[in-house]
Amino acid sequence: MGFFRVSALQPTAANPAAACRRRQRGVALITVLLIVFMASVAAASLMTLQSFTLHRSTLLLNQQQARLYTLGAEQWAIALLKRDLRNDLEQNERVDTLQEDWATIPPSLPVEGGSISGRIEDLQGRFNLNNLLKAKKQPGTDSNATSNKPNLPGTKRTEKDSALNKEAPLEEKPQDAEEENNADKEENNADKEEDKADEKKDDTDKAATERKTINKKQFQVLRRLLELLDLDPAIADAIADWIDPDKEKRPNGAEDGDYEGLDPPYVAANQPLTSVTELRLIKGIDQAVYNKLAPYVCVLPAGTTLNVNTASPVVLAALNENLNIEQFKKSAEEAKESYKDINEFIEATKLAGQAGPMLNLAVNTQHFLIEVEAQVGEGRAVLHSVVERSEDGDIKVLFRSFGNDY
Repeated sequence: MGFFRVSALQPTAANPAAACRRRQRGVALITVLLIVFMASVAAASLMTLQSFTLHRSTLLLNQQQARLYTLGAEQWAIALLKRDLRNDLEQNERVDTLQEDWATIPPSLPVEGGSISGRIEDLQGRFNLNNLLKAKKQPGTDSNATSNKPNLPGTKRTEKDSALNKEAPLEEKPQDAEEENNADKEENNADKEEDKADEKKDDTDKAATERKTINKKQFQVLRRLLELLDLDPAIADAIADWIDPDKEKRPNGAEDGDYEGLDPPYVAANQPLTSVTELRLIKGIDQAVYNKLAPYVCVLPAGTTLNVNTASPVVLAALNENLNIEQFKKSAEEAKESYKDINEFIEATKLAGQAGPMLNLAVNTQHFLIEVEAQVGEGRAVLHSVVERSEDGDIKVLFRSFGNDY
């Protein structure tokens, strides 16, 4: 027993090869465990990356599908507007109202894998900010040019004009036409006197040009609209300065000097607005003001008419200081039919001599806003399109944006 005990306690140095093998087996075991650990981490990382890539690909596919759904809905809306115009022409009644099919589409529709919602809005039911600029005269509208004038009732013919109607004697002019011409002359003279009075108030020739550029009646409508929305009417001056072609500052307006000190600096556009979102750049319009004003204004070519059948009570009440919101809310609830022509609106609102062509009023529309939102799985797409419908039924897209507001 003592022999074996002594032998067991003998130092391992007597067998160095066995001790080395034991150390190597320990290192190998640790190495294997480390390799297994690293392989497990790599495999887990690859699985996570694969899952992320698969989710990303699915999301992109759903977003692309949603985007295509919105474009398809846009074409469906265009077809709806074409059908509406065709029906109007068949009935010989060019009237656009909020009771028509294009204005009463379902708020949401199911599609494969998700849903789609949208609406069509009459943009000419809003106040057109570019109407602040006086519309340029079209060629041939000069009152002094007579060589191309047809022999319409109330037109004084000359030898050149008579070639269009040889059977009528020269210089023939009915008494009613004479009175009409005199009324036109008086109106023109009154406008000239008004312009002269404005010019006397201007300090410079540039300021006088500005007064002639901005439509005074439309400017007053914008001021009343701001007041009805409980906003500062002085914002109208800043908007007018933003779109007028000169650099003369209105009393409460803003020109380049007011914007060059900002960070980042910029200058006034001095041209018609191209988007309602451009209002955010104008002095005095922060996000809160923009959110209040944007639903009631639009950006269309200067001279575009306002559809009184689709305009909101706020916009209609802004047309004249004698109008109020409540009367239009009441009339909208009681009315069984919309206005068939602008004369009906003028008579109903007792605006004879105060409204009409000078405020660019109408009962039909050429410009529409199409807004579509599609949801497919986790993918989402939002489309804003502005389309123009001509009288021959042709519809073209003027503006299209995914995500950004009109």
